[in-house]
Amino acid sequence: PFVYQKYLQSPYRNTSIQRFIEKAFHDSKKIRTHYLNCLSQKPYSYLVKKYLQSFSNQKILILGSGKIASDIIAQLHKQFSLTIHSRNEQQISLLKEKFTFNIEPDFSNYIHYPVIVNTIGNSTPLFLQKALHQWNEKGLFFLDLSNPSCRENNFTNNKIISFETFLKFIKKTVHNNEEKIIEDFRKGSYL
Repeated sequence: PFVYQKYLQSPYRNTSIQRFIEKAFHDSKKIRTHYLNCLSQKPYSYLVKKYLQSFSNQKILILGSGKIASDIIAQLHKQFSLTIHSRNEQQISLLKEKFTFNIEPDFSNYIHYPVIVNTIGNSTPLFLQKALHQWNEKGLFFLDLSNPSCRENNFTNNKIISFETFLKFIKKTVHNNEEKIIEDFRKGSYL
């Protein structure tokens, strides 16, 4: 990316920040090439929407405001009641200009949302096993789209869905769509 090249030429560059940025580029490429290449024309955020269809009458808390969160907000904002929690106030302001959603400034209020979609990746656990068990006991749904996972011990079950479990859903969806396309073609629907 052009901006990164300019940063490398800057006298203010910092090797720690440089390693962080390069790791982010590497992780982004890994996710695209290893996990998202099967999506063809289906946007990732569309598949999140499809996955959350049964929660259409629920309040959804989205954690983060980066590219994945922005794409998800764009897909969900008309059908779902969205609330966003992010430390990046500038990004929240930009998103607020385009989409309708509430802002949750206090992260400790997460327990009041029946559906949580996490897009914040962090190698240090942000969600401890105790909190995840509390969500589970209350019947809350947690979709963790972060990579690396920020769940302590990568705890997961039928209400706490990991990135890997979501990828299985994507593969199944893509496979089912391919079968439907083949079936429609055999019926002559494309002629």
